[in-house]
Amino acid sequence: MVRGRRWSVTTFWLMRYWLIGDTHFNNRKLEEYSGRPSNFEERIMDACTRSFLPDDVVIHLGDICLGKDEEWNNKFTALPVKKILVMGNHDRKSTAWYYSHGWDTVCYSFSLGFEGNIILFSHQPKEHIHGHNMNIHGHWHNNDHRKDPEVMKFYTPFHKLLAIEYTNYQPILLETFIKNEKAKDIKTKDTD
Repeated sequence: MVRGRRWSVTTFWLMRYWLIGDTHFNNRKLEEYSGRPSNFEERIMDACTRSFLPDDVVIHLGDICLGKDEEWNNKFTALPVKKILVMGNHDRKSTAWYYSHGWDTVCYSFSLGFEGNIILFSHQPKEHIHGHNMNIHGHWHNNDHRKDPEVMKFYTPFHKLLAIEYTNYQPILLETFIKNEKAKDIKTKDTD
């Protein structure tokens, strides 16, 4: 069950959904593993500050930080938007801790109907669930170091990786992400 704060019906007509994930604030190792610039934290926070409006919702696909949890969660949740945290493998505090540090909704996965799609949001890829036509997930970054052979057995075009390294360390609008992924699917079909 997902526990969260209630939003008014009128809010849904005005808001935009933003996606971000695997920010890994305070994790210097990603400069080596994923080729992140040394100022990646500043770039991410600046882009979020410039992008978000008060009626927006940001869906964070997990792995906020490694260490300095209170500092980084407080910085991120100070942004003036509604915030959904889909907990990742490095988000090891209790859900109550995240709620008490400013997150509006905290879960391990959730579904959302958006522009004719039924989307499953998760940190790691999930097996196909009947009724869903897309699983937007994080966890893998821009390299293969986390591609578990067991996951690859069920990984299909249903799965859509959101890697902050591919979005230039910026959040991306959900509608833009879907449009880009559908364009990739069409291109892939054309080359088959």
